[in-house]
Amino acid sequence: MDTKLTWKGDFKFESQIGDHTLVIDSNKPGQPGIGPSPKRLLLTALGGCTGMDVVYILKNYGFEDFEFELEIDAGQTDKHPKIYKDITIKYIFKGKDLSTYKLKRAVELSTTQYCGVSAMLKASADITYEIYLNGEKIE
Repeated sequence: MDTKLTWKGDFKFESQIGDHTLVIDSNKPGQPGIGPSPKRLLLTALGGCTGMDVVYILKNYGFEDFEFELEIDAGQTDKHPKIYKDITIKYIFKGKDLSTYKLKRAVELSTTQYCGVSAMLKASADITYEIYLNGEKIE
């Protein structure tokens, strides 16, 4: 894997990730920035990693016609370096004929076995998750 970052002034960096370019910037009050902050990108990486796992697993189960979103909320420590201490991932599904058992199983496999980003973050943060189907929380 390779990533190259080039400083573009202030707190901006242009990141070359393979064939893709991404701007990273500070999101401090009064300075909206022109790109996401590094910590928010970490949550995006977590969501992308587990989300891709879940989609792959559900497609293997034969589910094709559904909508899927993730919402991630994280709390951080008060002292520097401020790191994530707790992360909640909400897996939000919409669709007909989706098996709650298979949704739970797909999320479980991702969060315990497949998502490398989740595995890395678990070393410092408590990661919990909730699953919703058509607006109702699955227990």
